[in-house]
Amino acid sequence: MKQNEITCNVIADLLPLYKEGICSDDSLALVESHLEVCDECRRLAGDIELPPADETSRPDEIETFRKIGRKLRFNRFTKAMAAVFCVMLVLFGIWNGAWLVMKYLPYRRLAEGMDKPKFGKGSGREYSDGEYSYCVKFPGYLSFEGGFLRVEPVEDHEQEWTDNGGSVHDHSCTLFIWNAGESRRETEYGIFIDIPTDGGIREENYQLMVDSSLNYIPFENDRPEDIAEYEKMIENYRPELEAVMKAAQEKWGKYL
Repeated sequence: MKQNEITCNVIADLLPLYKEGICSDDSLALVESHLEVCDECRRLAGDIELPPADETSRPDEIETFRKIGRKLRFNRFTKAMAAVFCVMLVLFGIWNGAWLVMKYLPYRRLAEGMDKPKFGKGSGREYSDGEYSYCVKFPGYLSFEGGFLRVEPVEDHEQEWTDNGGSVHDHSCTLFIWNAGESRRETEYGIFIDIPTDGGIREENYQLMVDSSLNYIPFENDRPEDIAEYEKMIENYRPELEAVMKAAQEKWGKYL
């Protein structure tokens, strides 16, 4: 039945509130007006029985406030965690971008035209022109340390065979370059000199820091006699070291 555009279904929904006396004045007037003309709804109103009031079933006010408090705290915690996550995401993006621009891309540019190494793991590139071997080692992901360039002669030592079947060689010189291509830091150079001793049974390795002119850069704990020895060693191998440095300059000079 439908009266004044108000359906019986709507009145049926309002009847429990009407019977309990907790509906608004407008709803009260609406229900009573409808019941005056609708026999079916009047019978329905008479059939509705309200459940007896059960004091134990009513929520305790303190417990209600506790539930509300827990919900509010949960919402605040969720928002705080979301904010922390967003901040971490932004910081990660900044760190990743800085590493990409300052570390990876410069080394990537230095490795243009070079191949991946055939052996070994890690990110890097290799190239050989038949006379010198060139290597670019990329820095680790998101690491601002590591990464280097290496240049060494393809035939970096002469090899001979002894009477007992062992092999000996005279020496080898390798050039390492760090921080190449970064405008904010000065390029650093290091030389690695490998000198066999005792007929090739043992080897003495010297790792020395030098500038672009192959002048020795002393360490803090170097003694005067150590400095004199290393400077003399560099002079002994200067022609080979200069040749390796020249090869590096010809390969990457505009970035060093």
